Amino acid sequence: QDNSLKSLCKLWNFNSFKNDAVDIDVDRMAKNIRFYTDVEKLKQAYGKIIRMCLDQELEGEQRHKIILDLKEVNVDGGTEIHFIIHHLNSVFGTTVLDLEERYGQKFTGIINSQINGLCNWSLTADFGGGNYAQVMLWPKGKHKKIDKFEGVEYKLIFAR
Repeated sequence: QDNSLKSLCKLWNFNSFKNDAVDIDVDRMAKNIRFYTDVEKLKQAYGKIIRMCLDQELEGEQRHKIILDLKEVNVDGGTEIHFIIHHLNSVFGTTVLDLEERYGQKFTGIINSQINGLCNWSLTADFGGGNYAQVMLWPKGKHKKIDKFEGVEYKLIFAR
């Protein structure tokens, strides 16, 4: 049985989002990365993040375009696993400062119920008006301005 995160995402997508106007591309996800985590909490967090993406209004009859990626990254002499949910055709719905000052119910709920104890969580996004930034959502951190970025990317970061 293939228990890779890629296969699980395909199953979750089919079961939860088959009736939504969304194309979720899993082709970039590595299948050979082994890591151990609370799969049920990860499934719940994934579902809530995808639902947040789908709640963003798009112009006209566009379908949401989401790319998933899973990769190992060397950071500060160690290894992390990054599970990336990149919503390509979206702009984040608030300013960077508003996001830092108050998360809102969706983020707080996901952090308290799924993310805390599971992994770290960051957001890289186009905040509109030529503002692009990376924000550490959990543990909470200050934003870092970045060069032009397309869409909104949620990154779940697992220690190795």
